[in-house]
Amino acid sequence: MMKRKSTRWSAAVAALAVAGLGFTAPALGDVDDVTVNPNADTNLVIHKYEGPHTTAANCEPNGTELPATCFNGDGLEGAEFAIYKVQYADDEATDVNLATNKGWDAARAYYDSKAEPTNKTLVDTVTTLADGTATYSATNGDGVGLYWVKEVTPPSPVDGKTYSGSVSFFVTVPMTDPVNGNSWMYDVHVYPKNDAHVTPHKAALDESGIYVNAPITYRVSSVIPNYGDVVGPVDGNGNYTGPDNLTDYNDLPYYFVRDTFSTDLNISTPAVSDVWIVAADADPTLDTTTRIVTLAPSDYDVAVSGQTVTVSILDSGLTKMAENYGAQLVVDFETTLKSVPTNGLIENQAGVIPAPKPSEGDAQNQQATVPANPVVPEQISNTVTDKYGIIEIYKVGVDGDSETPLKDVTFEVYQAKKLGDLDDNGIFDDYEYSCAPADMTGMNGVAANAAGVQPLSTIVTDADGYGASGPLQLSTWYNDGVEKLASGTPGGNDGYFTGAQHSETYGPNKYCLVETKAADGYELLAEPVLFELTTAGTAKIADVTDAHKIVNQPANKKLPLTGGQGIVVLSVLGVLLIGGGSAFYAFSSRKRKEVA
Repeated sequence: MMKRKSTRWSAAVAALAVAGLGFTAPALGDVDDVTVNPNADTNLVIHKYEGPHTTAANCEPNGTELPATCFNGDGLEGAEFAIYKVQYADDEATDVNLATNKGWDAARAYYDSKAEPTNKTLVDTVTTLADGTATYSATNGDGVGLYWVKEVTPPSPVDGKTYSGSVSFFVTVPMTDPVNGNSWMYDVHVYPKNDAHVTPHKAALDESGIYVNAPITYRVSSVIPNYGDVVGPVDGNGNYTGPDNLTDYNDLPYYFVRDTFSTDLNISTPAVSDVWIVAADADPTLDTTTRIVTLAPSDYDVAVSGQTVTVSILDSGLTKMAENYGAQLVVDFETTLKSVPTNGLIENQAGVIPAPKPSEGDAQNQQATVPANPVVPEQISNTVTDKYGIIEIYKVGVDGDSETPLKDVTFEVYQAKKLGDLDDNGIFDDYEYSCAPADMTGMNGVAANAAGVQPLSTIVTDADGYGASGPLQLSTWYNDGVEKLASGTPGGNDGYFTGAQHSETYGPNKYCLVETKAADGYELLAEPVLFELTTAGTAKIADVTDAHKIVNQPANKKLPLTGGQGIVVLSVLGVLLIGGGSAFYAFSSRKRKEVA
């Protein structure tokens, strides 16, 4: 009876949870083979593959080396493992001796506890090579024993994928040969699994965020872990049961998406406007209508702490995610532009904290808040940048050959309307811009000739003729990280357009400078000035005369007021010229010289 009992619990020990090893008692054989050699040379070989492995009969981990055909992914390099030799629970000075039945009793007790042992000694740290293997070798019996193996560093990222660490596990060296069952194996192969996590992507949808107080949406997308049906509900001891033919929140216990914003941004209310799931091959930065499912507000919680916004997916939302594993979760964070730093750049990243894959017997690990030390490290997105600058002008009046700086001249800045035909790919093939009153827009996209319109900025010149706008978005950089690049396209931000590439593809966003109050003794500009803003930063130019020069002509104060028909016509023309500042109309194109 004792022998049968020993067989049963030895098999339990050798199952070894994550490593997936099996063990059977030895059958009849040579006495030297069926007893453990306490002086044997040993090898513990760790294999790291991007899972999962196939379910073929010869692919069940059992301590032997499995064929490469058992694995769908490649070997993973750079995973670091700490290997601890375990001592008896009641004798910290003595290693568990697997050459004795007492040693196997102790091994069984450790395995049943499923807890990291306190009585252990670090014997080696090994790192997987390019083929995904790492080996701990020992001679003269030093390697015989019970081990606790802990992955301390996940594999190196590959092709934008990061990897979570595998669950720590016990393993015995040696193990019974599972093929013949009549000898011991002193070379033991284990296959702890890593789950791949694609690095989240962040996009700055800031084409409308062109002025202070304008809205900016940041869109964060991440691939839902491909866990499948792993476990069912927890039992009375808080441990997961096995697969239950359901793919739900038990299989994905928690998922957090968080973004810490620059102090140059105000967090809107609500801070999160939309959460949804799109297909794995969809472009999450563009696809807002072709959705698999939209998460209801009751599916997630939003917490704001300082400049950090954290989205916690609740059970109902986790079930929707688990049912669509491999697809992408997309979250829209809402902000407004508060201020602009001196260098004109606002940079930002987001993070995703997914739960590790739960396994049968693991303690319940659902989390209401982000764990202090998550099993899967926070996955950090690419960096997106918003770029801003100021329009600086040097206003002069010209009288003959002399120039005079003009004080108290007022300008208003509006956004020009982008015109042009779209080609077959939806790209502007001819950039034309209009500064017509009905086409230009101020804050909130209101037309310049509409009642109550507010300009994007106002400029008033000083005694030196210098004037500067408030911060405005660069014409040549917007929507950083938005829209996937065609395969093989160089550059880009995480495989998506940079702000510059977006501008080059869809045309720069230009501005119209409208003079609304002339200097005393000078004419208003007859039409707006179309310009591009191309330099980031808000610092004043060192020499104001290097700013964009805008020239005004002296007012004509010698128009005749009486006389014959010809004089009347000239007077009417004079009224039209003087009124040009309040009834301006301009249409500019790339063929027309632009003043920038």
